[in-house]
Amino acid sequence: MLRVRLLGELRVERDGADVPLPASAARALAFLALRLGPRDRESVAEALWPDAAAQNAKANLRTAVWALRKALGEDAVLATRSSVGLCAELVGTDLAEVTGLAGSDDPAAAERDGDVLPGIADDWAAEARAAHRARLVELLDRLAERADAAAEPTDAVRWSRRRCARTPLDEPAHRALLRRLLTAGDRAGAVLAAQEFTARLRGELGVAPGPATRAVLAELRPVGPEPVGEPPHPLDGRAAELAALTGAWSAARTGAGQVAVVTGEAGIGKTRLVAELARRADNAGARVAVGAGIDIGGEAPLAAWLELAGELTRTVPRPPPGAVWPRELGRLAPDLAAALGQPGPPAPGLDEWLAAAGVAELARRYTSKARGLRQGRRRT
Repeated sequence: MLRVRLLGELRVERDGADVPLPASAARALAFLALRLGPRDRESVAEALWPDAAAQNAKANLRTAVWALRKALGEDAVLATRSSVGLCAELVGTDLAEVTGLAGSDDPAAAERDGDVLPGIADDWAAEARAAHRARLVELLDRLAERADAAAEPTDAVRWSRRRCARTPLDEPAHRALLRRLLTAGDRAGAVLAAQEFTARLRGELGVAPGPATRAVLAELRPVGPEPVGEPPHPLDGRAAELAALTGAWSAARTGAGQVAVVTGEAGIGKTRLVAELARRADNAGARVAVGAGIDIGGEAPLAAWLELAGELTRTVPRPPPGAVWPRELGRLAPDLAAALGQPGPPAPGLDEWLAAAGVAELARRYTSKARGLRQGRRRT
């Protein structure tokens, strides 16, 4: 039995011992090992040598297949005039093993490190890496959520950390990690993780965390010394305000739309108050989104609404194809309509119609005036 390692360094093993692999056949082995069994020769040659002429690509493939059969054994490599591949009965891969474990939600899959063929830059290798990463990210999310439901905060933090390591710039994933660290009682760890993530965003992307993340960061700020021997009470003195907000939320749940405005001087705990309401609503199954208007020059109009809509589009089911409102959201940002399954420009709005009508009226007047000038010259 031959085993091809695709996670990390490309290697071939037979009974635990490395099999020497010709450098000229390495890429062909990697491509064929991603999907075992026979494959069309022409498509394999085109994928491996996309910039070569068809005849040259076929010749390169023949050379690589010859080298593979010599290194792995003729029975391990299936080759006919029209197809080529690796025999699934004789060859296995670590990628297939991990994929199978992930499909059954086995935590062992999440423990396996290594990316798919990191040394190969071809499109087919990049696609395989992205697909593998997406599978593990989904698995890690499920494992962390399962640990949350089972009240196992340590495991939830562990899976959440692994999730963030695979997507180091993913804000929702890092927000989830911070909340799980707080739930686990590791406030210092949450502060450290927040600092590292904020520095990474600024260093690699040149941006600050979004409003939803800043709301979580606000929960980490110290609010002054607590009485010795007593548990912290971050919302002391805000019971009436919290009750009013909770009442508005309860009314909204019954179908009566509500708007609540929280005002006051900076530093009195407005963000914490709203964050607590959001936490309670989220625990009750509500869809929660956060947007912020920041006093920084140059921010786009309606930026807070754009952030709110962007947060909500990740949680709502796709609307039916005939719905008009997703394309209208596309006026704020095309990504919103695309996320809801309706990319493309929205129908012309009233302002666009008026602009077009104004241009047409100006053109009519200009044409009429020009015609009058020409007639006047002829009379002169």
